[in-house]
Amino acid sequence: MNIVAITLFCFFALTMLNDFRIERAKIVKVEEKQNLIGCVQSIVMHEPDSALLTDLDGEILFMNEAAKERFLPIEDTHLSAALS
Repeated sequence: MNIVAITLFCFFALTMLNDFRIERAKIVKVEEKQNLIGCVQSIVMHEPDSALLTDLDGEILFMNEAAKERFLPIEDTHLSAALS
């Protein structure tokens, strides 16, 4: 009976550890994405040409000042709205 209990406890502990590692990996991935966006923003912040940063779906994440002057106001945050 003790062996079964210890085996079940070990299985539960390993499952919890795996879930923790998966959640931590998701957090790290989000932090890396935010750091990358911050780096791009700092590079193009004062660029005299218009610069837009979008995600893979075309949603605008960032516009520098030149882009804001050229494209704002726009009704939607999708790249197609800014360019139409």
